[in-house]
Amino acid sequence: MLQIRLAVSLALSFVVAATTTTGCSSDEDTHPDQPLEDDSIEDGAGDGEADDGVGDDCRARVITLQASGGPNWWGLPDYSGAGVSTALLIDGFVYLVDAADGIAGKWGDAGLNGSPNAEKLQQLRAAFITHMHTDHISGLPVLMAQGTNPAQPGAGGPLPVYGPFSVEDTGPAPPGAPPGAGGGTRSGVEEFFAQLQQALSVDLRADPRSFLTPINITLPESVEGEASSATPYPAMDPFVVYEDENVLVTATLVNHFYPSFAYRFDTEFGSVTISGDTARDTNGNLERLARGSDYLLLEVILDDEEFGVSFLDDLYGPPPHGTAAQAFRERFSAIHVDSKETGDVADDSEVDTLILHHLVPPPADPETRQKYIEDARLGFSGRVEVARDLDEYCLD
Repeated sequence: MLQIRLAVSLALSFVVAATTTTGCSSDEDTHPDQPLEDDSIEDGAGDGEADDGVGDDCRARVITLQASGGPNWWGLPDYSGAGVSTALLIDGFVYLVDAADGIAGKWGDAGLNGSPNAEKLQQLRAAFITHMHTDHISGLPVLMAQGTNPAQPGAGGPLPVYGPFSVEDTGPAPPGAPPGAGGGTRSGVEEFFAQLQQALSVDLRADPRSFLTPINITLPESVEGEASSATPYPAMDPFVVYEDENVLVTATLVNHFYPSFAYRFDTEFGSVTISGDTARDTNGNLERLARGSDYLLLEVILDDEEFGVSFLDDLYGPPPHGTAAQAFRERFSAIHVDSKETGDVADDSEVDTLILHHLVPPPADPETRQKYIEDARLGFSGRVEVARDLDEYCLD
């Protein structure tokens, strides 16, 4: 329940600001029916390689709203948040993957608010959560608060939010885990929103179910009996999660903590795969999902003491580190992709472009950015990008 407590505490500060802006409620339609007008779409960061050639005539783009990983507020110019959020903008409709702390500001910075009279979230078609860690979900209270603001009637129906299902975890806590970890029920998105609704009831101005429909993903029958906390990523084929006239979304289990998902978005303009948090070995699940994608957005950690960059040092300060910190390092490294492994994942997936995001630590200087690229090129000869907050990548 750690993620619930942290998200709720963050929500108390989010709600005051979010409920004073223009909100979105529901009508009888399932999805919003009006895209953003072309002249309301703004470019993102504007001064980096990723933005070159991405203009208003680009009908499908990936926007790395937030590109760093937690658990830390990095406070860098290109990485101001404490987590990761990604938007796909397809013919003016938005599809969101994960929602970290600070997403409300990044949403506006990316030009996704629409025209001055438009509702802030009216063109958001669907949201997808990779897993229930705070650096991926701490911005979800903003969606709830925004959806219950009665300032304007909504343009669409309830927003589907797809994500992990709840799990009864009876195993022991991993080494270095905080007190109380291990055992009990880990909430899925449906349980998370129910608990959040109760915690924020004094501030919510309408029933959030009129705007949000959380949906726990159901695994295919072929792996439903095999997947568990003990076998969190059995070999499997990708399966369909969502489909509308713009996009087909498929998913698979990856190697983080159970359940954790990666998502693929197929459109008429091209395809994008977003790994979520995962280790290198996924029993081939991530590679099968990403095969032939135009873009693979892959999480990464850089832990190279010889180079002088260590996520452990960034989190805990310089060595020597205590026993708990070292245990955390081993656990953290075991469930993430090392920078020197990223190219192998991209190569095995036969993708055109590898975009590194969920960067831990995010690069604070050009040398560290280049280090990420050089490590990826050890196993991949294609295009490599190191994402920043608000970078954009055109699909068509």
